[in-house]
Amino acid sequence: MSDADKKIRLQLYLARCGIASRRRCEEIIKQGKVKVNGVVIKEPYLKIDPDSDKVEYLDTIVNPPSYLFYKMYKPVGYLTTMRDERGRKTIADLIPTELGRVFPVGRLDLDSEGLVILTNHGEAANRMLHPRYHFQKEYQVKLDRIPNIKHLKEMSGGVILDGKKTMPAAYELSQPNSRVVRVIIMEGRKRQIKHVFGLYGYKVMKLKRIEMGPIKLGNMKIGEVRRFTLKEIIELLGCLDLDG
Repeated sequence: MSDADKKIRLQLYLARCGIASRRRCEEIIKQGKVKVNGVVIKEPYLKIDPDSDKVEYLDTIVNPPSYLFYKMYKPVGYLTTMRDERGRKTIADLIPTELGRVFPVGRLDLDSEGLVILTNHGEAANRMLHPRYHFQKEYQVKLDRIPNIKHLKEMSGGVILDGKKTMPAAYELSQPNSRVVRVIIMEGRKRQIKHVFGLYGYKVMKLKRIEMGPIKLGNMKIGEVRRFTLKEIIELLGCLDLDG
């Protein structure tokens, strides 16, 4: 991530630190009550680097709440849980103990790979999982053969699984005449994507989750665990309508 990508607006940073609402934070900044690196700033839309710039409100340094957020590139063959009574490999085997006590948000199948979010923020986890918040998850899915475009359109509109229709989603070819499909869903029924393709006679050969809301897998290596940047925390809490 470049230095430019890490920067966020000062007004948003203050709001996520719990100072006040975004609108009120704009007023506070314009009133000259905020300093950045010792200098009074009156421009609420000034972009700062939350990982290196020192922000003060009324001469007191402010920081966001100390919730833990990590992202992991889960490999195939690991359960998305912190322990297993049958002794199988879990993602807990990949998390260094010094990172603190966190838990995974949702599940990613044993034979699937990709992005898993780990946190100790219970309400954020609940909102990521609840369909009401329309938290999008994006996947790359490789099938056993090139899918019919008509089938993908029908899948996107919703299909009946276990007597209940799935929410509208996106099922699109990654490129013409490809076996790889880009899938975006806002719910997470058990093995949902595989079951949907199975209704049309397709077999999923590989499934990789690459995004969860504003959080991207990016260039992470298989098995890697990486702490969120402050910008990622702020963006995630913002899309979940949480202040911190």
